Amino acid sequence: MDGCIFIGTHSGVLDEKSRLVMPAGFRKDNSDDILSGDFYITPHRTGFVQVRPAMVWERYKQSIQSAEEFDGTQKRKFIRLLSNNTAKGKLDSQYRIVLTQGLRRKIHFVSDDPRQKVFIVGCGDSFEIWPEHLYRGEEDSTGEMSGFIDTFEGR
Repeated sequence: MDGCIFIGTHSGVLDEKSRLVMPAGFRKDNSDDILSGDFYITPHRTGFVQVRPAMVWERYKQSIQSAEEFDGTQKRKFIRLLSNNTAKGKLDSQYRIVLTQGLRRKIHFVSDDPRQKVFIVGCGDSFEIWPEHLYRGEEDSTGEMSGFIDTFEGR
């Protein structure tokens, strides 16, 4: 299976069945193996969700298992919490992924309107789905990083 890459920020709308179309750029940049595989969707406490392809999800779980700063009990609790709050999904034939009702409840939307505007934000090997109003604030805060980015030479 090839590596995966998700870059750029894209706007989207959840339809009335809680489906979201994967941006064309994400589809173009990734192999059929990635796109036809499972995706793991995990809510973040600040009101967005992280979407990881299966290979990235497995690496993430492995990194938790091998983390030396956690003892066995902590690792078990972390994996259990992560697994209990994560949904597994696949893209349908129109490249849509479904956000389950449980996940929708954990995303901090401002209304109960079934059609919600979102931003789909590439994070390299995964992507995030943000409610429009929350991402506007996150987008503003990234300006703080521009000084670091301008001086970072990739060492």
